[in-house]
Amino acid sequence: HCLDLLQRGCQGVVLFGTTGEGFSFSVEARIKAVEAILAKGIDPKKLIVGIISSPLDDVIEVAKASLKRGCSSFLIAPSFYYQPVTEEGVITFY
Repeated sequence: HCLDLLQRGCQGVVLFGTTGEGFSFSVEARIKAVEAILAKGIDPKKLIVGIISSPLDDVIEVAKASLKRGCSSFLIAPSFYYQPVTEEGVITFY
């Protein structure tokens, strides 16, 4: 599917976006999916890896694994579970 989208002119593909599916996958499953997609020949610079996760350790682990495989674009939502989040808290998260 990703290859087809790119061949039709998409500039990139977002994996595990903000529509809810990202939360359904473990860290291990996300990393394996990135590996499988890259193994199909997709340029890692064309992937935007969504890392929407409450535990900061999960965010870091998926980001490091993706960077190691050549991916450099991420969709990262700040931690949202604890409210209210101050502007300083969001800046500190990133």
